[in-house]
Amino acid sequence: MPRPGSPRIDGTASPRRGPLTAACAAWVVAFAVSCGGGTEPAHPNILLVVSDTTRAAELSAYGYPKRTTPHIERLVGEGTRFDNAFTTVFWTLPSHASLFTGLYPSDHQATAETLHLPDRASTLAERLREAGYRTAGFVSNAWISRERGFDQGFEMFVESWADPWAEGNPDAWIVGQAVDWMTERVRYDEPFFVFLNLNMVHFPYDPAPGVVAELSPGAAGQARLARLRKVEGGGSQLAGIEDYGPDDYAGLRLLYEGELRMMDDHLRQLTQALEAVDRLDETVVVFTSDHGESLGEHDRIDHLLNLHDTTMRIPL
Repeated sequence: MPRPGSPRIDGTASPRRGPLTAACAAWVVAFAVSCGGGTEPAHPNILLVVSDTTRAAELSAYGYPKRTTPHIERLVGEGTRFDNAFTTVFWTLPSHASLFTGLYPSDHQATAETLHLPDRASTLAERLREAGYRTAGFVSNAWISRERGFDQGFEMFVESWADPWAEGNPDAWIVGQAVDWMTERVRYDEPFFVFLNLNMVHFPYDPAPGVVAELSPGAAGQARLARLRKVEGGGSQLAGIEDYGPDDYAGLRLLYEGELRMMDDHLRQLTQALEAVDRLDETVVVFTSDHGESLGEHDRIDHLLNLHDTTMRIPL
């Protein structure tokens, strides 16, 4: 369970009460399964999916008018949606460190000053491995690499950038790797904890044109979208080099919506794989994000140095 100084939970007994942090929610899962008891299996499988840079507001599962996340809608219909879930910080490395430790960055010390999760940290994967779980991590963002200490507690830790087979579509590749690993664990009836970091919903936004056209008919051929697909992030805006207007923000939103739909399809593949081997009902599925994104609000894009709700409020 979380150590002293961990984020507190408010109102987790029922949906749509809050606030809480995703870090705290993950540790509640770990505590519940390691203690066992009750009518549920003592060791349900756990699938934790973190979609990088995913804000809650654009998910149809959170009321967005376009069907950006139809599969997550299904998860919401069968589970619990938290409307007031917040990350601890606006960028990947310290946010994931909070997720794995249940601590604020000031306590776990994986920050911009260290760029490393300390070895002394007690992590979610370590606790679950001690409780008898097989553990595996599959990641697409180099900020949470083995080099930076994020493999602690994982017996298998797969980094998409380290394998040439992942080139071109790293998220699809790690999803395939995760499916194979989970299927093997099911074969031997071994309880597992699987963590995936999907990095698709992140600059540059470059979804398939067909996905954009499906969500916004007539939009895929717009010339401005070709230019916006090349935007690497918000650094040049912060430096005063680039300036974006309302049309740019609208175009970036269209591309962001397409990335969400493609990410949602990856999540569908994961849960369908568990259904195929009759294990989905025995698996706790947790979907969340490390931080959100600005899409023109406050005249900003990206998530750099930004503590507005667009960046801090996440799905869970």
